[in-house]
Amino acid sequence: MGFYGVVEQVDKDYLDRWVDDTNGNLFKAGDNFGTGGTTAADLAWYGTAQSCYETRYELKTNESVNDWTDLIALIDAINNTSDAQVQASLPSLMDLQPLLRSLAIDNLFANLDSYINSARNWYLYHNDSTGLWQWIKWDANEAFGRYSGGQQNLTSLSPYYLANNRPLMSRIMNVPWLRQLYTVEYCAVYDAFDNAQLDPRIDALAVLIQPHVFADPNKQYTNTQFTTNLTSNITGGGGPGGGQTIYGLKSFINARRQYLTGALNCATIGIEEQEETVFRAWPNPMEQTMRVSLPANTSARDLTLCDALGRPVPLQWSGSEADISGIASGLYLLTLRTEAGQQSRTLLKQ
Repeated sequence: MGFYGVVEQVDKDYLDRWVDDTNGNLFKAGDNFGTGGTTAADLAWYGTAQSCYETRYELKTNESVNDWTDLIALIDAINNTSDAQVQASLPSLMDLQPLLRSLAIDNLFANLDSYINSARNWYLYHNDSTGLWQWIKWDANEAFGRYSGGQQNLTSLSPYYLANNRPLMSRIMNVPWLRQLYTVEYCAVYDAFDNAQLDPRIDALAVLIQPHVFADPNKQYTNTQFTTNLTSNITGGGGPGGGQTIYGLKSFINARRQYLTGALNCATIGIEEQEETVFRAWPNPMEQTMRVSLPANTSARDLTLCDALGRPVPLQWSGSEADISGIASGLYLLTLRTEAGQQSRTLLKQ
């Protein structure tokens, strides 16, 4: 038919490959575009009955059991507990760092066809091994401000943008501790969001796909529009949205960064601050060395690394670093256990 992308579906094969756990419940946000928002996958509370949620989410695993009590309990915790209870319980319910990073990236790229606005295009997986809910991003083809979601000038979208009736985002923005963690993740991705770093990547991908784009007999835009839109805005074309303005990739990055320079204060976000509040492990994928930052009053002795079969892997720590050059390639689970509960990070060793 033409030139198109191949997409890995989020299913049990995906979970087996990337999460190394397939026993838990996997929920997909309902694809309810055009229904007036009455069945949005908004993570809002609609009561204890499973039937109240079945038009908003789709259970993709364990369908014969069809037990939604874990999702309803999570939604209850998000909506019906105090700020102090949310701060205390959420780290033991959700894998926070990847969740906050994903939401921050949606905002950074003004990808409003996502939970932060349309409440679509995400999955939640309840990891049976860790007990944590994991956020899985889906369908980012409306990034670079392609979907306005009723907002104006998406290059100036506030980094703390909050749509109506998005309880999870409301908690993140209104509980100071969560807002701080979100800002940490936002600043981490914002640091690499500039033309100097991204333009060469755009150019390389354009060179890779241009012959196939030009040869596609069924494309929705002209060759000239394809070339122009790498650097500047275009209007028209046969794609979604009809004749609306489509931001240029490079011009969007430039304008968005200029706005965020004044709207986002990353100068006060340092590694010391991160160490006080959040458990992080990087780089991911790993090669020779693993580094961690830990919450206050914890240390490397509280960490356990297990391989894909659940076998502990001994680590020799030097401060906040561990030499992992001798372990085999594959997926690993790094778990921090404290009196308050446990947090886990899935890591890939190359």
